[in-house]
Amino acid sequence: MKLLVGGDSFAQFPNGQWYQGFAESHITDKHWCQLIDKNVVSVGYGAGDLYTTSFVTTQKILQDDDITHCIFFITHASRDIIQTKGNDVIKLADNLHEAFSIEYYLTDYIDPNISKNKESLSNYMFFDGDFLKSKYFIPYFTIHADFKHLHTKLSVLSLLKTLCDRKDVKLIFVAPFDVLEVQNNITYFTGVSVFNLLEIFPNLQEWISSKEAWNTISHFSSDMHFKTANHFHKIYPNWLDK
Repeated sequence: MKLLVGGDSFAQFPNGQWYQGFAESHITDKHWCQLIDKNVVSVGYGAGDLYTTSFVTTQKILQDDDITHCIFFITHASRDIIQTKGNDVIKLADNLHEAFSIEYYLTDYIDPNISKNKESLSNYMFFDGDFLKSKYFIPYFTIHADFKHLHTKLSVLSLLKTLCDRKDVKLIFVAPFDVLEVQNNITYFTGVSVFNLLEIFPNLQEWISSKEAWNTISHFSSDMHFKTANHFHKIYPNWLDK
């Protein structure tokens, strides 16, 4: 049994992960996913949008046949990613032709240097609703059909579900930013259960907005991780059994 955790900063482990992110954590205890499985692997991507986080998670599942379980944290729908340093037209055309190729997903296409900082070493930059007035945000959204963003973000979740079904990987979503109605809609469209954190923390949205939460990798205190792990075992008692 091998558990993979993917998603945004909520999926990052406070005591070490492949991508450092932006929070300055003073917590050395374990993430709740580490409490339910000591050998769990994380590809959590701080500030990552749904396109990037699902892409990296899809890559990992395709690259590692030992993965049997996946917990994926769905980030805020307003987040997106743009290319800041241009894209070679010929290379772009080649990429589009390879869009349905498995080999395309086996390439380490996404690098760990992406951030919200336009001076990043990466060719990409994350942004969200906070960048509403930025020079990047407005042109990007004004030239794309309004329905495209929601539809494609649901589609990447469905792709992840389809891949997990094909590879016999158990999948659960976690949606820290979303109210219960949205979580239910995600399950309706994808057929994937959403682990409801609001059952443990009714004031979760208020906590997420606090400075303390955003200054901590994974945004949970040690006590919150402990309570979440216990509740997960209660709701999904046999889920980790293969």
